[in-house]
Amino acid sequence: HRNNGCAEITRKINRLNPLPSSQAIHFFIFKKFIPNDLKYLSEFLPPESIQKIRTLPKFHCLYYNSDTEETKIGYISKL
Repeated sequence: HRNNGCAEITRKINRLNPLPSSQAIHFFIFKKFIPNDLKYLSEFLPPESIQKIRTLPKFHCLYYNSDTEETKIGYISKL
């Protein structure tokens, strides 16, 4: 299946169903500091990304592309 979109939004990332996450390409991850959340993310993100997630300022996120393994920090403007 191609060109299907789905968004999962949660505050507790370690409680997400693993199926949609395993098939996702684009991730936008905001600041996390709870050990269980970081442990879950470390299963598929590079170690340097985990440290970045812990220190993100307000309104910023880490973008991760699972196809290319590209990561970058993005700014989400206030609404």
